[in-house]
Amino acid sequence: MACSARYVLPAPENATVESHTYDRQYERHTQTEATAVISRETVEPDMTPEEVERLIEAGIEDAQASVTHPRGDHDEDHLAAVVVSPAFDGETLVNQHQRVYDALGDHMTQDIHALELKTYTPDEYEEL
Repeated sequence: MACSARYVLPAPENATVESHTYDRQYERHTQTEATAVISRETVEPDMTPEEVERLIEAGIEDAQASVTHPRGDHDEDHLAAVVVSPAFDGETLVNQHQRVYDALGDHMTQDIHALELKTYTPDEYEEL
């Protein structure tokens, strides 16, 4: 069963927004430091981190993605992705995240329970 949760919460044009957290199950929205979490109501994780990496890299020009289970291998419901791409240059963080969601397509509502997301341009990633 797919839910109708929106993936990206719009920010005002002049706002400085690090990222958004939206948790459909608890209906809460908070700003966090460079982390976006997307949840579904039903939990049926069907994708491996490697499959998610391939989709992101295929859907975003020159992207390099690293996807893991942030809570350990015992919790396959939650994924964390770090995505680096020159395609993010000049894009807001919200637009960068939207590019990742677009690359994942219907998998965001059908196969992925939760995705913690960090996006960077190559220059930003080098500064870490």
